[in-house]
Amino acid sequence: VKFSADPLIAPTSKGTFESWRDGLQPFVEDRPELQLALAMGASAPVVTLLNICNVFKDSLIWAFVGGSSTGKSTSLKLSASVWGSANIGTGLINTMFDTENFLFATLTKKYGFPHFIDEASIRDKADFTSMIYQLSMGSERGRCNNDGSPKEIKHWSSSITFTSEKSLLLQTNQNKGLFARLVEINCQWTKDGRSANKILKIIGANYGVAWLPFVKTLMKTGKKSLIQMF
Repeated sequence: VKFSADPLIAPTSKGTFESWRDGLQPFVEDRPELQLALAMGASAPVVTLLNICNVFKDSLIWAFVGGSSTGKSTSLKLSASVWGSANIGTGLINTMFDTENFLFATLTKKYGFPHFIDEASIRDKADFTSMIYQLSMGSERGRCNNDGSPKEIKHWSSSITFTSEKSLLLQTNQNKGLFARLVEINCQWTKDGRSANKILKIIGANYGVAWLPFVKTLMKTGKKSLIQMF
């Protein structure tokens, strides 16, 4: 199984798995929304294993949609904390201030490692149709060099999670296939601002410590059992 991370931002760890797990449990155990955020954060290696087994061909795309008080950015950081620092820009979370070329460059050769993007609503006049198709298909569009020769096409197998105040699907041509490729969830993610701040404090002190136990369990589960569950 290939497993590789973003070559531009090396994942880091801090704290312990036990502190991460036990600290978050009181905030997550009664919040299915946060449980879902953690599952989304951990989904990339599952996607890649299913790709390898030829039972699922695409990369997964999620979008946490909603207003500024819904806890969507906190939930994105919670997802990212499974793998490393949830800091925006200096950690695992990028923003849509970056160019589309930068997005695909940082996705290149990501196999089993997730990608996180905050505030897609920055591009409020963009058409996301082509981007969603390319992200889901796991490869960018073919291009040619100045001499007419084909450029190397970038590939990945991952899960990609956005946050946005507005629906990304509304900024597309509304093809039915897009609704199968991008799952948007609009809900109240955290109970309140106080609990969101406590979650951020916990994952600021403990991060990048949950992916290894999860991947080890996934490997023990095996391809056959994984396919049966799928």
